[in-house]
Amino acid sequence: MNEVALGTLGQGGRASDPPDGPAWHHWRQWLRTITHASRFYWSLQAINALGSVFLTVQVLRSAAHMSGGTSGHGSMLAGAVLDAVMLLLMTHLLVRPLLLGTLVHRRPTLRAWALLAAALLASAAATVLAGDLLASLSPKQRPVQEITFNTGAAQFGVALVGWQLFAMQLINAMAAYMLWVAVYLGWKAIEARRELSRQVKHARLWQLTRQMGPHFLFNAFNSIRGLMYEDRDRAAQLITRLSDLLRVQLGLHEETHQSLRDECRMARDYLEIELARLEPRLSFTFDVPEECEHFILPTLTVLTAVENAVKHGITPNREPGWIRISARRGIHGCVLEVANSYALPSAAESTGIGLKNLRERLLLSTNGAAKMDQWKERDTFHLRMEIPE
Repeated sequence: MNEVALGTLGQGGRASDPPDGPAWHHWRQWLRTITHASRFYWSLQAINALGSVFLTVQVLRSAAHMSGGTSGHGSMLAGAVLDAVMLLLMTHLLVRPLLLGTLVHRRPTLRAWALLAAALLASAAATVLAGDLLASLSPKQRPVQEITFNTGAAQFGVALVGWQLFAMQLINAMAAYMLWVAVYLGWKAIEARRELSRQVKHARLWQLTRQMGPHFLFNAFNSIRGLMYEDRDRAAQLITRLSDLLRVQLGLHEETHQSLRDECRMARDYLEIELARLEPRLSFTFDVPEECEHFILPTLTVLTAVENAVKHGITPNREPGWIRISARRGIHGCVLEVANSYALPSAAESTGIGLKNLRERLLLSTNGAAKMDQWKERDTFHLRMEIPE
């Protein structure tokens, strides 16, 4: 579950709003923020709490040892646990909602920084006062009343008592809260950059996928048009098959990936339509084992490769041609190959946009891990794609 972002806090309602409208709205936003948090966030909070307890106990033990004190480990642990609990509660109930409402994914304002500073000061003061209250209520522990710093000779020592001691404790608590805020804002910034990168990648994949549609429809309608005056029944069957293809493609909507099994089914339907125009010059075979059918590919990967084979390998030649679609499991994923007969060069000028877009979609969808090679070998054109699992 993603972190919840709030609207700007502290905005007043308009005159037409109900008397309790803005207040109730902010209350619901705050409640939703504290009840919705990602697992990663809670993991960070747990690590922070445990680390805080460990470091506090180590510091207090060192201070007690250097001063010759005999403070018990139980009281040290209780104080450290209280500080960690207060840090968790105050950051989750007060600081985090304020950050999500005023700073995260927003342009910071002077008012937002002032609210954050006030929240941190209040949280630090509550933490120090809670620690003193716990110490005063414990029969075996007394609150810290004086801290003395020595440089080796007592006459050069500095003692902090009263308000000076409270100020130092307050500064220490503020430092802990400021460190938490810095880590949290850094994490949210990294998360925002990753989300932006994902959205840009998805938009680019969607754009490249939809560029295949017009070319596919052009070939399909030409195939049916050539058959209408020869065999109306078969033309009607092909129209039904085409409508099935379009229904599948429209059903994908913004889906940019699908399984190899679905890819092959769409490519087979397309080849059946093209067979009406190119028969008997076209034959095709599929050799895709069941263990490879679950691999996920960018949408229309196989169809794009098959269209390219028909346009530049089969259509220009009067001699019978063939297309072979095969797949096998490789070391790191699936190896998909589309091979076709190739004799004469295509009369249609090739822009290379189809295979270029296909390569870009493969690289985008796998963060550059996929490989695509193409080469001619005598009278055969090979297109090989290595897709990681």
